[in-house]
Amino acid sequence: MAAAPAQLSAPAVPTTQASAALRPLAPGDARITDGFWHTRQQRNRSAGLRSGYEQLEASGTFRNFRIVGGAEQGEASGMIFQDSDGYKWLEAVAYELGREDDPELRGMAQQVTGWIASAQQEDGYLNSVHTLRHSPEERYSNMAWNHELYCYGHLIQAAVALSRSAGEEELLAVALRIVDHLRSVFGPDLRHSTCGHPVIEMALVELYRLTDRTDIQDLARFFLDVRGADERFPGAHPGPGYFSADVPVRAAHSVEGHAVRALYLFAGATDQAIEDGDAELLARSEAVFADLLATKTYVTGGMGARWDWEAFGDPYEMTTDRGYAETCAAIGAIQWAWRLLLATGKGVYADAVERLLFNAFLAGVSLAGTEYFYVNSLQLREGAKADEGRSIAHGRRGWFDCACCPPNIMRTFASLDHLVATSTSEGLQIHQFAAGTWSTGEGTERL
Repeated sequence: MAAAPAQLSAPAVPTTQASAALRPLAPGDARITDGFWHTRQQRNRSAGLRSGYEQLEASGTFRNFRIVGGAEQGEASGMIFQDSDGYKWLEAVAYELGREDDPELRGMAQQVTGWIASAQQEDGYLNSVHTLRHSPEERYSNMAWNHELYCYGHLIQAAVALSRSAGEEELLAVALRIVDHLRSVFGPDLRHSTCGHPVIEMALVELYRLTDRTDIQDLARFFLDVRGADERFPGAHPGPGYFSADVPVRAAHSVEGHAVRALYLFAGATDQAIEDGDAELLARSEAVFADLLATKTYVTGGMGARWDWEAFGDPYEMTTDRGYAETCAAIGAIQWAWRLLLATGKGVYADAVERLLFNAFLAGVSLAGTEYFYVNSLQLREGAKADEGRSIAHGRRGWFDCACCPPNIMRTFASLDHLVATSTSEGLQIHQFAAGTWSTGEGTERL
């Protein structure tokens, strides 16, 4: 297959009929070409992504797919959600191919996509670790903790990015088979359940935006609305609040529980509000975000005060040395703020993105682009013991047993061009400081 022209596309692209005050720029119309952020992007491209491939191989993530596909033999490696690390890496590669084609990266992406496709079951189900460790009858038997829909969400996001930015369609075919499978299991007339870790909500809305399939949008809406209503994860410790399931999203007044879960969920809710023109849901999302900034955000923009359960704490619970401020939470907050910016056009959300990028996000990765912090506490006590793998007392590390943060950083760097500017019928809006070119199609701004 011939390489498609480089056309970096935004990670969230409302449909033409959606209710959005601002629009992402068209593919190819946003380019960071010099300066601070360009340097960081290039290090992510030249070192981070290639190191990430090696780490995903060493951790057994890629091997799990090959075992299920029959190319190798062995037992599953890693966490039950290990597949998702590979999907986020693929999404990052997709955005990089949109910035500038790279035959080596494209070949790596095609190779990994082939391994993933080989692991998909005949009925569309796909989870390499679960398939290797459990029987088919145990699928979706632990919605709170087995992360099957979470993994699908990251696969779908990668598939959309590969299609839009790189012209690669194989993973999209895998994603559409997954959707058809999900529609045979979950829905208003089927099983009323959802995943303990949100992200499927964002992913399905974006797949709907790409394909214009309303059944996909309906499924996204179903997974959003069932949480906290029919699905409250009964019996799952530490309780429904951890899973953002104490109440439905439409009745929430603040973020609770696991920080990344909550932030991804509200980003997906904002996507749904944009596409449905749902002013009530958008107002709820804005109110919850305002409460988050006022009562549960560190001065750096870091999110999540507690090591216990990687969670938000009480209002104004902002300890410095025991603060968690997970790198993935900063990224989730960026994704939510970006969607609120598109929905409303309000500068407060662009300001939040800036604060998060420079303080909460950048702290999580080294200048070389290959070492990471999982946790970003504001204080390190003298003589602190490095008694846990995520502890900042270790310094930045090349990878983690739970490696959600490194590939999340990679995809954020790779898609950063589109967080700088938006457009309306009246022209171009610049939201961030960066050196590059941004165009509405009628004219170009060089900054």
